[in-house]
Amino acid sequence: MGITSVLVVDDEPQLLHLTEGFLVRHGYQVVTCSSPEEAYRRFKQDAGAYTVAVIDLTLPVMSGKELAAKLLDLNPQLKLVLCSGYPFDPSQIPAAPREQILFLQKPFLPRMLTECIQRLVGGIAAAETA
Repeated sequence: MGITSVLVVDDEPQLLHLTEGFLVRHGYQVVTCSSPEEAYRRFKQDAGAYTVAVIDLTLPVMSGKELAAKLLDLNPQLKLVLCSGYPFDPSQIPAAPREQILFLQKPFLPRMLTECIQRLVGGIAAAETA
């Protein structure tokens, strides 16, 4: 398997930058977007190029939940790491089988994110990681 491509969507620029740097240092190919509209536009250009999307659930204009559903419409194989400071049940994304989605409670350690991505890519997902 080649390099894992990760789409990261968060409206907090500093967090977006830190996440990108951390994932790149760990060998991931990363595309960052600060808005759901930008993420959808970029994803739509080549939906099959992405393995995992890391999405903040509280985004302006379109929620992370809505964005996740739209991305899954374009690529049903996409794996998702949904992040929020508030509790969330991954089953609220009905288009994603449970083995394709993990929830990561904010704040989290960077290694927790890479563990989630590894679990999804390796097919060993659980419903929630805290």
